[in-house]
Amino acid sequence: MVLVITWFPHCGMAHFIFRSADVAVVTKIDLASSVEFDWNAGYGNIQAVRPGMPVQKLSAKTGEGIEDYI
Repeated sequence: MVLVITWFPHCGMAHFIFRSADVAVVTKIDLASSVEFDWNAGYGNIQAVRPGMPVQKLSAKTGEGIEDYI
């Protein structure tokens, strides 16, 4: 499951998508503060639907998480 940080708050936590995914990748993490994204709340929402699901943060702009992802 790939989530774009600017879309994440509006996704309505589509539970059926999270239940069938093996990993969640949150992209554009460099925009988090600009869009007032609450990482802890977002991560908590994912874990509430799929406990233990790995969640990866990525930013192509800053390179955050890219090395771990590859």
